[in-house]
Amino acid sequence: MPGCADRLPGAGKPARTGAGAGTVGTATACPTPEPGDPLRRTADVAVVGPGVRSTQESVITSPTLSPLDEHRLDLPDARIDGRVARDVDLALLGLLPRGQRLGGPVAFGTTRPPTPASRVSAPLVSLELDAAVAAAARRGGGVVLRDEELTPLARLELDGADAHLDGAGTSSRPPAASGAARSGADAPTAPTGGADRAGATQEVVVGRLRRVREREAGQGRRLVVDTGSLWPETGRAVVVFGRPPVAGDREALDHALAGTDEAPDHHADHAVTAAAPTTPSMPSTPSTPTTDATRQPVLALVSDDPTAAVPTQVMLDVVRLWFDDLGLTDAQVRTAPLAWRDPASNAALAARLGSALGGSPTVFVDPDDGSRPARAWDRSWRALEAGDPAGDLGELSPRIAHRLQRWRPPRDRRGLVLMFSGLSGSGKSTLARDVGDWVATHSERTVTLLDGDVVRTMLSSGLGFSKADRELNIRRIGYVGSEIARHGGIAICAPIAPYAATREAVRGMVRAVGDFVLVHVSTPLEACEARDLKGLYAKARAGLIAEFTGISDPYEVPTDAALAVDTSVLSRDEALAAVVDLLRTAGYVPPRDATLPPAAPPFAGRGDRRAPATPATPTTPTTPATPTTPTTPATPTSTTTPED
Repeated sequence: MPGCADRLPGAGKPARTGAGAGTVGTATACPTPEPGDPLRRTADVAVVGPGVRSTQESVITSPTLSPLDEHRLDLPDARIDGRVARDVDLALLGLLPRGQRLGGPVAFGTTRPPTPASRVSAPLVSLELDAAVAAAARRGGGVVLRDEELTPLARLELDGADAHLDGAGTSSRPPAASGAARSGADAPTAPTGGADRAGATQEVVVGRLRRVREREAGQGRRLVVDTGSLWPETGRAVVVFGRPPVAGDREALDHALAGTDEAPDHHADHAVTAAAPTTPSMPSTPSTPTTDATRQPVLALVSDDPTAAVPTQVMLDVVRLWFDDLGLTDAQVRTAPLAWRDPASNAALAARLGSALGGSPTVFVDPDDGSRPARAWDRSWRALEAGDPAGDLGELSPRIAHRLQRWRPPRDRRGLVLMFSGLSGSGKSTLARDVGDWVATHSERTVTLLDGDVVRTMLSSGLGFSKADRELNIRRIGYVGSEIARHGGIAICAPIAPYAATREAVRGMVRAVGDFVLVHVSTPLEACEARDLKGLYAKARAGLIAEFTGISDPYEVPTDAALAVDTSVLSRDEALAAVVDLLRTAGYVPPRDATLPPAAPPFAGRGDRRAPATPATPTTPTTPATPTTPTTPATPTSTTTPED
């Protein structure tokens, strides 16, 4: 189908997630607080921020905590996304410019590096909020910022702070996302008085930020840099990794170890891009560039952003292997609360963090600088995404290539979440069942079907049909699907999934562990309503069902679907064939001419290839089996048995 191939994972640039400003919704009340616990009950929780909402996030420690005082229990809550949460950490450490919009691009024209004096107890920042929450924050004098787990991380105190920052109440959009955050793209956020993709008006507020509680969950939490690491008395080489290193990155490291700033493409803000190698290829295990007596210590930093192109734990392993290959076994490898965004902001963030950590110089292994190493990594990334064992991984050391291939195995073994999205009655559930049956019959892949109606009764029985509840239902499906993909299975789900931001959030969940393929079942509303198999459209037209997708609530047509299938035009077999062809072309199931495994017997579970085609002859209980003579090899099993 023309135009569909570029919607598959690995086609062109790596898939991106994020739908611009976070959507606004409600959440259930927080648990009743224990004595001394600053948690409190709340009814309205708004989701804010320009990035994909995510969980399991690390935090940089701060020495000062300010619990929620009794007289501030009337403050509204805002549920922030991962990017905003990380900027909260950086702001409280004094590493962001004054007035920085949390989650937005780093302020242009800000060149002064942070200093110990930059760290104040209540830094001045700005934040984009839902208009209703912004109004409540202005009335109450502040807002409590909660993460995905509803943990209160910080309090933004307004109290007239808007007057201390020019441009308050306006919203600028970050530039396009970079390769460092290839799974976290930005979409424009609306200025004051505008609306996000879900139709919620957004406003920017300005206030003083105060820590309430540290974040605790997330990969790499034990390795996160803390305040004791900032502004050391002696300098060191700080290497910030925006991508996995390749052989050509060694030259920049050579200069850093020598304490010089003379690598090519040196930026004035101390963000040093990896230089091109002087030879066409570099050895996998080069000698140490400087002696132990002359080189300075090394601190390597990896982003803890779960929406980054390469997950935190994989990056930690890769960086350790690279330093080990170089013989730098004493290099420290830590995590930092860096949420990648546009290339200019990424370089500025790396420079500011490196300066505060004593970088002399700071090397930023930049995926967007256009250097030879960056291009080499881009080729390697494409080969990994395609699952091509013969792909271009030549500039990765063998051990690093092996680690990355464990994370991104060939597609016929890689986990997959196949989502069918469409209106009620569009035929997505029927198509999902047909595809699941076909995959189980014609491949050895493990298949799990997560039908929207079944999930509603089993996993989300306590949810209603408000926008927030529908979003949460899709996120639950996405979470379960990502866990199936984590273990190499195929999860097929068929929810309505009407909101683009929620679909993108699911894509973000899956990216770290497998692939996500979206199929839009594009059957038009007229055909769906004419079918009305459950009588839901009639009830919605009569006003008996509120916020019904397609009638009283919008369906946001996917612009990133790998395939569109209209079941009012295609027959059931034709629709199935279209999806199967997509899966075959992408390599998730065997090609048409592949030898299929033997059919399972009728009693075997679907997808179970362990059961024999014919029952084995039982051993006579009274006659023990004759042991095999040690010097005589056992007779091999026939090549025609199902076990092969």
